[in-house]
Amino acid sequence: MTGIGCHTMVNFVRPEIALPPTHMGGEGTNWVGLAPYVGTDHVFQNMGDGTYFHSGLMAIRASVASGVNITLNSP
Repeated sequence: MTGIGCHTMVNFVRPEIALPPTHMGGEGTNWVGLAPYVGTDHVFQNMGDGTYFHSGLMAIRASVASGVNITLNSP
């Protein structure tokens, strides 16, 4: 999954492997809503360092609180 930032460009190169981006600070929270309804057990979510320091910590906390299986990484 992508977020707002340079890593969003993967959607133009390989759209079949990435979901559309979410707003800044929402990285991972779209998986909270999608996870119960799809057959995928785990996803990787990119989050830039600027987003993390701006508002990304709340998205991480929401993902942990919901119990979804997600790996958040910063490129």
